[in-house]
Amino acid sequence: MPQPVRDGLNALSLGFDMLLHNELNTLQQSLGITIYQPNIEALFKNVIANPRAYGFTNVTDSALADGVLSGQGYLFWDTVHPTTAAGQIIGEVAFASMVPEPSSMTLLLIAAPLALLAWRRRAASHITRSSAQG
Repeated sequence: MPQPVRDGLNALSLGFDMLLHNELNTLQQSLGITIYQPNIEALFKNVIANPRAYGFTNVTDSALADGVLSGQGYLFWDTVHPTTAAGQIIGEVAFASMVPEPSSMTLLLIAAPLALLAWRRRAASHITRSSAQG
C-alpha cells in the first residue's frame, strides 16, 4: 500500500479513536459507570518497535500474502487484521486494564490468615500426637 494511502487511513483511524474516546467518556459520566479504554494504538506501536519481546518476527507484512497460513510470527493476517497471537496480546492488555495486579499488601492480607491457619493445624496435630503417645 502506498505511503500516502497508509497515512490517510491512519489519520482516519486516529480521528475515529478520538471520537470514540470522547463518546465513551460522555457515556461514562452520564451513566455513572466505568468504561475501560485500553490504549491499543500505544500497544501496537510498542509491538512494532519491539517485535521479539512479543514473540513476533514480522510486524510489517501480511501472513496470508506471504503464504503463512498459521500466522505464526506475524502481527497481521492481512494489511488490517491482527493475527490470533496479536489478538491474545490485545485481550491481555484489555484484561489488565480492568483487573489490576494485586498489591503486595493485598497478598500479605490474604496469605497471613492462611499461614496462621496452617500453623494452628500443625500445632494441633502435634499436640494430638503427643497426647496419644504419652
